[in-house]
Order: sequence, then C-alpha cells, then structure tokens
Amino acid sequence: MCSVKQTPVQPRAIEHQPLNRGEWPQAHFTLSDARRALPYVARIIEDAAEAFEAIHLARAELKVPSSTMSRPELCARRDGALRRLNRAIDECNAVGADLIDLRQGLVRFNADLSGRPVSLVWRLGDPVLNAWSGPEV
Repeated sequence: MCSVKQTPVQPRAIEHQPLNRGEWPQAHFTLSDARRALPYVARIIEDAAEAFEAIHLARAELKVPSSTMSRPELCARRDGALRRLNRAIDECNAVGADLIDLRQGLVRFNADLSGRPVSLVWRLGDPVLNAWSGPEV
C-alpha cells in the first residue's frame, strides 16, 4: 500500500471495459455541432491519453523494486494521473461524446445525419478541421 497523504483514486475506466455513463444523458449531435465540439474534445482526449500512459508507466515502475523514484512519489504520480484521467472522462461525458478507447484515443459522437442515427468516430492524431467530410457524410 502507498503511504501518500492524499487518498488514492480508483480508476473509473479499465482497459477493455465499456465506460459507465450512468448519470450522463445520451447526446445526439448534428454534424455541425460535432465539428464545433471536436477541437475541445480533441484536447480532452489528448489529456486523457497522456494520463492513461502516465498511469501505466507509474504502475510498471511500482512493480520494479529498484526504481529511481521512491514508492510514495510513484504513488503520488500515479494518483495524480488517475485524477487527470477521471476529469477528462467527466468532461468528455459532459460534452456528450463517448470516449471509447483510451489507448487509441477514440471518441464517438452519436449524431443524426439526414434523419438517420450515425456514429461519428474520431481518433487522436486525425485532422480536427473538416473532420467527417467526404462522400459518406
């Protein structure tokens, strides 16, 4: 157990398990609304992916007894990254976008396109400007 002054944070998102949206209402975007929200959501996803990686690095270092950092420092770093990840998930949910894969940085906007429901999926690293343009949209 880590001896850190702050209470350890438990992750809400575990790899390969769907996120529980429980209290968040299901949002439906228009294409233009999703495009407007994407720059903000892209920054959220970038922060979530960085926090996710930091969590995994800290956990790996905690398993190695000869780490360069002390155990309390590693626990504090891991817990800070967990808090960042939880905030990013909450922000994404508040916007109405679904964070569907942390490792790949995938986010989904449930949308209505010409009266039919569609999922607009964006991946971290893809262009933000003019997202979802082409003959299929």
